[in-house]
Amino acid sequence: MHYKKAYDKWRYIIIEYLSYIVFLILFLEIIVFVYFTYTGIMLSTPQVYFMKYTLFPTGTNIVLLTSGNYLLKKEKISDEIKNYIPILCLVGFCLTIALVHNYFLITASIFMVPLMLSSMYGSKKITTRIFFICTGALLFSAFFDGFDSSNRDNEMWNINEVIAFILLLSAYLLSNVMMNYAREKEEELRASIIAKYTLEEALKRDPMTGLYNHTEFYRYLEILIEKIGTDLKTASLAVIDIDKFKNVNDSYGHEKGNIILVELSKLMTEYCGERGHVCRYGGEEFVIVFPDFTKHEAWILMENIRKQFERKELIPGEHITISSGIAEYEPEITAQKLFEKADAAMYKAKEEGRNRSVIFQKVQAE
Repeated sequence: MHYKKAYDKWRYIIIEYLSYIVFLILFLEIIVFVYFTYTGIMLSTPQVYFMKYTLFPTGTNIVLLTSGNYLLKKEKISDEIKNYIPILCLVGFCLTIALVHNYFLITASIFMVPLMLSSMYGSKKITTRIFFICTGALLFSAFFDGFDSSNRDNEMWNINEVIAFILLLSAYLLSNVMMNYAREKEEELRASIIAKYTLEEALKRDPMTGLYNHTEFYRYLEILIEKIGTDLKTASLAVIDIDKFKNVNDSYGHEKGNIILVELSKLMTEYCGERGHVCRYGGEEFVIVFPDFTKHEAWILMENIRKQFERKELIPGEHITISSGIAEYEPEITAQKLFEKADAAMYKAKEEGRNRSVIFQKVQAE
């Protein structure tokens, strides 16, 4: 379930607040008992009154509360069933109050509380089932109320129960309205988040190749460097450039040049997989970040990519080649400095005749 953790938390919160309600009801019943005893308006003996209006409802509520708390902790019970448990405990509380007091105002309104609370799950199925359970409890309390001779002779008794049902039905309909409203707002929020994420991703990527762009490359490399020494042992960087790419554009047009850029991007992405983070640096230049790769491991992989790309006949009768430079992370080096070393190695590959991979050596900087 999408909100499993939240529901699990709030189920226990409802049970916790129900425990407060139990003691609040007990406190109020004791106050009423003392008041009735003191004023002498109690219709029955104090013992009978205390048993009916204090001990019975409090004992019943404690049993319901204890049972609910126990069932929520049972691992064998599914989360879907657990969603009903605190609501049914509250229905039990309401039924106890309705049976003990038998007042129309209580009967008419009290069952609306668990019904409205069930809408927190945003499930019409749960709310509908709770509606029928509350309706059954309402009918049961009405049937029990009918045995009271004072109510049985009252012409308004049937009308009162009908009004109570109408109020309960109104609460059910309003619960559905609130759930529909909440669902629409959630869908709007989700669509807004997706749109924002899509826009952010679009800003990070090169529109032609789909690779991460220059800005995202540096962000990723800086984060990676911070992890070296803790999560990673080392990292290497390769800078790749398509050989004589200007001649390709001049001779065959930019459309053919774009096809070559896309094909190289696909090859590097497919070959590297999760081993390397491929980005388009700009123009015909690409970079690949290799987490936990030494410069020699990165060189072997880049040689395989170079040879595979050379075999592709993207232009009839010609083979397009690439040159790459590789540099490995050194202590205290910045992302910019690491790129400069790999870039210098790439230019060394160009000077040595292109179509090759070269590892940065310190003598290159001298």
